[in-house]
Amino acid sequence: MDLIPRRVRWAAALALAAAACGPAPPAPKPAEPSPARTLYRFKLAYNTPDPKLLADSLTPAGFGVEAEEPVPGMPARWGYDEEVAASRELFARAYHVVLDFTATDAAVGKPTPGALSFSTRSMDVTLRVWRDANYCFYAQGPVTFRLTRPAPAASWRIAGWRDGTGPAHADAVANAETRLSSWTEVKLYYWNLGCEENE
Repeated sequence: MDLIPRRVRWAAALALAAAACGPAPPAPKPAEPSPARTLYRFKLAYNTPDPKLLADSLTPAGFGVEAEEPVPGMPARWGYDEEVAASRELFARAYHVVLDFTATDAAVGKPTPGALSFSTRSMDVTLRVWRDANYCFYAQGPVTFRLTRPAPAASWRIAGWRDGTGPAHADAVANAETRLSSWTEVKLYYWNLGCEENE
């Protein structure tokens, strides 16, 4: 006959386990926000497409896009408002959109801990925008993103980029169904459509 109640045996076993394990280790520190996460969300905004997610991935403060090759008709300053408006028109009017680049720490690079600004490595970017089911704008080439944040614990936001995409870097061939372009040229095309409609 067992003279020791079951609950007493369990309590003793738990006490021994606690003694063997010792105090619980401290909780791990939360991971510091990374530029790669912001760029992943930005890419997702194009591929969803989601204009709100795109706008939230950018910062209005000092935003600017620089095209490596001049694009005729591009405004002298391409800031946050122009970028958001052009992207909204692109998302609403395009038949299909695919933005592709590798958004990992290894590909993007990692800023110095506590830094408030950061420029990525030169990244190979490919953008395909189908104007309709049978016609596609194709842009490919190097892009360097610039990101900022207001404080070390804050999330990174994209403050702009240098667009090096264009026909010279494309691995596709132009034909009746494919137009080789730059990323900036594609956005300007849709931005102009929106401007013309609002006149």
